[in-house]
Amino acid sequence: MKRVFLLLTLLVSSVISAFSEADNGKFLPKGESFSKRNFYAEAKGSLIFPSIYNATGKYQVAESGYGADFGIGYNWGGWKIGLEATKEFWNDCSRGDLDLLKKLSVNALSLKIDRIISKNTIKFLPSWLNVVPGISTGIVFLNGEYYTSFRARDDGILKTVDFSLDAPHAFFLRGSFELAFNFGNDFFIPYIGGEYSMFRDNGMNGGFYMYPAAYVGIRTYPFASRKVRPKVKIKHKVPKANTSNFRLGGEKLRIFVDLPEGFTPDGDGVNDEIGIYPLYVNASQEFDEWKISVCDKKNVAVSTWTGKGVLPKKITWDGTTFNNENLYAFETYSVKIEVSLNNPESILGYDMLVSEQNFKTGLIVQSANGSTTNWKLTVNELYFDNDDSTFDRVSEAKKKQNKNTLDFIAEQIDCVNYKRVYINAYANNYSGTAEENTMQLIPLTQKRADVILKELSKRGIDPQRMIPVGKGGSDPIAPYTDRQNWWKNIRIEFIIEN
Repeated sequence: MKRVFLLLTLLVSSVISAFSEADNGKFLPKGESFSKRNFYAEAKGSLIFPSIYNATGKYQVAESGYGADFGIGYNWGGWKIGLEATKEFWNDCSRGDLDLLKKLSVNALSLKIDRIISKNTIKFLPSWLNVVPGISTGIVFLNGEYYTSFRARDDGILKTVDFSLDAPHAFFLRGSFELAFNFGNDFFIPYIGGEYSMFRDNGMNGGFYMYPAAYVGIRTYPFASRKVRPKVKIKHKVPKANTSNFRLGGEKLRIFVDLPEGFTPDGDGVNDEIGIYPLYVNASQEFDEWKISVCDKKNVAVSTWTGKGVLPKKITWDGTTFNNENLYAFETYSVKIEVSLNNPESILGYDMLVSEQNFKTGLIVQSANGSTTNWKLTVNELYFDNDDSTFDRVSEAKKKQNKNTLDFIAEQIDCVNYKRVYINAYANNYSGTAEENTMQLIPLTQKRADVILKELSKRGIDPQRMIPVGKGGSDPIAPYTDRQNWWKNIRIEFIIEN
């Protein structure tokens, strides 16, 4: 009993962290992009309950039978459309005085249409469970053994019909209902269900067959991710530079950072801080004033340190800015040092020395609205053609940057247990008018969000779990009066619901 309880506990704990099969939450597919990850294969075994069929004018009851099915198809926005091959057989059908059928085997090929219904459609369903009603129709070929007449039955003379294209055949109809369980990946989806089948035998014993069955099966999406997606995100770790390698060369003043790329101050314990090292030819030199600044791509300081005397050996920065704005992913920033050195021979009475170095952020993941389970990625390093949703006219360098950014985002999304991903595209309202926002920016950003969805689906992200939203000029980071920072308003936000 304890072992059974432990097994059930493990099963429930596995299921709790699962996510459901593709279901766009709508009755019909809408805007779903083709993706090879939506192809599926499935197999099941069935137990056929005592079957009812009408032969020679009266209903008879046959013994229980067995069946096996194999199917392949495509999941289109929650609609599973595929082909199914079926093999069913009964070893003893002689259950009545008027029955002439001895053995029966059904070989069927059918078109099967199922509708996956998940939490996306029915909100009270648990995330680990899908209900799947379905219907199929096709052609059956019959083979088996039967008596040609009552006299033949009395004499024990059986006629055998082998399976072939010339064997008796008929059209059949089947309805089904199943429960599918999701264990955190698309490679192993077990299900249980029941079905009811009907067909008419026009060539052997002559009869109308109706029979229920219960089944268990496994469905797989072989081109989808085969790993169980972890709850934590995976970072692309960048090795830190050895500060002993920092050299002045021929310059008197230099500044270095120990993480030239991959800085991700998002509190996950990986690359959350950057080391800033100012160097001067005379380490003990005292300055009238020194200033170290971190600047964005418009050369606007986002964080600053000042002082007098000897330069600090190291400044550690955790990404905190003046106004507590989050840094942008894949964005280039610079760290700059300015020193003032007393020089009576100079016209100004002092020399001003300046040095700077660029560094680049990685994929920064932040909490969405304070949630502990939902995450946000903000990117403005996706380059579109001016006033368009294409990448055709941007430079080759920007095309490469777009590819790298989308690759990183797809990899990050694929490594978390995501249920839904909102792609929110924003623009800057240059006129500050509602007309520009409604007539131009919302349609433009919707097209851009749609394009990003297609690009991510090419990289293996399930399009049925992505929702593109054109936000236009709403929720600006920089107000209309702050022209210098308008570039911050043009961005893409990915909201990942786990």
